[in-house]
Amino acid sequence: MAVFSAMDCTSKFLAASYHPIMVTWSRQLIQLLLLAPLILWVGPAKCLRSNALGLQVLRGLLLFGSTVCFVSGLAELPLAEASAIGFVAPVFTTALSIP
Repeated sequence: MAVFSAMDCTSKFLAASYHPIMVTWSRQLIQLLLLAPLILWVGPAKCLRSNALGLQVLRGLLLFGSTVCFVSGLAELPLAEASAIGFVAPVFTTALSIP
């Protein structure tokens, strides 16, 4: 949890000076660099194999878009409010999915 808080705090700090897309790109690049040793240890072919490559690419693009929206929100909202909205979002999604 401390790593997520540190990422959010750093993103809020950077969003004041840089565009949210640049902050998101940097954030995800750092995550890739941190995961690279694990991917190389397990084997890239095994880690990156997928039966539905198109859906995986779509999932990645949607994750990037949602992170851009979150970083944009961090630039405007206090950190506690943005985090609370992020944590409550699955509850709203579940509540709105009931017919």
